[in-house]
Amino acid sequence: MSVSLQSIISVACAALAIFSAFMPWATMDATTSAVSNAASLFGVGASFQKSYTLAQFSQLSSDWGSYRSMGVSGGEWFMAFFVIWLVALFLIAGGAAYYLAKRSAGGKRYMLVGLVVYAVLAIVCMMLLGSSRDFTSDFTGELVCLFACAAGIVFAIIAGNPQRA
Repeated sequence: MSVSLQSIISVACAALAIFSAFMPWATMDATTSAVSNAASLFGVGASFQKSYTLAQFSQLSSDWGSYRSMGVSGGEWFMAFFVIWLVALFLIAGGAAYYLAKRSAGGKRYMLVGLVVYAVLAIVCMMLLGSSRDFTSDFTGELVCLFACAAGIVFAIIAGNPQRA
């Protein structure tokens, strides 16, 4: 069985979307929080930044608990975000593999659902982390994710409807 160019591109975009999980998605910036005050008391300095990838969201949740004890508020949504992210990655990877191996519409559907969920998480992450006073983000990981998800969705749809190509 031959695999169409659109199928290959859609799976490559899905792989790029998964790769984006290993790029920085959030940066803890303590210069605007109570953490900088605590750090300056111990002579560590007034500036503190730590970047997190999606794969480190469980660590971010743990760190957030420590920072919250120093006066930083919010951040309780991290574990739910992490679980949804894991489900989306499983759907993308499993759907893409099944789609290529069996040429099945079911695999394409799982991959598409995973890509849509992953894109929504990227948008939510940009909105929440970009508007929080205790977080800054350069959005590199999220933008790569959005581009890859959008392209993967488009090419998967085209691959499923060759008459549109």
